[in-house]
Amino acid sequence: MRSAFDFSPFRRSTVGFDRLFDMLENSAAAGNGENYPPFDLIKVDDNRYRIEIAVAGFKQGEIDMLSIELVREIPEAMKPRKIEIGGSVSPQPEPEQRTLEARAEERQTEQA
Repeated sequence: MRSAFDFSPFRRSTVGFDRLFDMLENSAAAGNGENYPPFDLIKVDDNRYRIEIAVAGFKQGEIDMLSIELVREIPEAMKPRKIEIGGSVSPQPEPEQRTLEARAEERQTEQA
């Protein structure tokens, strides 16, 4: 099956990109597939989604579950953390870890 877009002119003028054009053609062909049963993906909030499925030929009382609730759970290690930077109470760094500017300021205060 050919896609709606013809990549053959590009294949002739580019060397080494055959795999890329094959992937593009295969993904275009896969996108033409039939999606059955039809469904709606609904975003309830940032971490909750619902899939509602449309099924033909059944009465409402014959089927219990036509929607699927999905919850995205983020592990604690992957959640963003707030780290306070600066503050009045901070330990003094070791002498070799201090910046050159801090060392120069100390020398100036010692000489004065």
